[in-house]
Amino acid sequence: MLNILISFMRSRKAQTKVAIHSHKAYEFVYFFSGKGVLEYDENSFEFSKGSYYLMEPEKKHSEFYYNTGKSLVIQFESSEDLPVLSLAQKDDKLNLYPISERIHLELTDQQYGFFSLIQGLTNEIIILLSRQHHAHIQKNDLQLHQAISYIDEYFMTSININEIAAECHYSNDHFRILFKNITGKLPKDYIVAKRIKLAKQQLRETDYSLQTIASNCGYEYYTHFTMTFKKKTGFTPGDYRSKFKK
Repeated sequence: MLNILISFMRSRKAQTKVAIHSHKAYEFVYFFSGKGVLEYDENSFEFSKGSYYLMEPEKKHSEFYYNTGKSLVIQFESSEDLPVLSLAQKDDKLNLYPISERIHLELTDQQYGFFSLIQGLTNEIIILLSRQHHAHIQKNDLQLHQAISYIDEYFMTSININEIAAECHYSNDHFRILFKNITGKLPKDYIVAKRIKLAKQQLRETDYSLQTIASNCGYEYYTHFTMTFKKKTGFTPGDYRSKFKK
């Protein structure tokens, strides 16, 4: 349930700089005119007519206006955490302009029940943004699971985690965090665990040489294989084979 605290039309003059600040409530801003740049976190977004942003409570952000701009501003609270995160984007997918324009007209005319209508229209905007967020998460989940499946199949070969992250359209750090959320391990640790598991199996069940097993498990250098195996198991590959070979 949304509770609107304030809603109004705002004008900013050219060359206006709004210093870094935050709000205790959510803030939705739709730009009807003007150009400028919005900065939040490490993001820099150039806004113009038909752009909008949503900031979470306590999210620090700043604005600079290249020329005079007019925008709709709505600050609101929510009785539950919203699934949508802070964002800034152009209105070329959700088409929030008709809803924002209706809110603008309600603010201008202020006829009977206008505040209730604004409440409902704002709720519609947030629902549309939340649906977009869910669709994005589902798409990203599919990409992540495809990345995991790729690693499951090719962990014994040379794998470039940075390239996989780029294929999923994530930064390296963000990919690692999401990967760990799903698997419980960072990508490098996940690959090592699968390699050690395969090495244990081949040490127990085959007569392959230690060098061959190292190569089969994706290690170019036998010394690296030996050091990693002992670190993870407490045994050298040879000692492990002597103790556990069937």
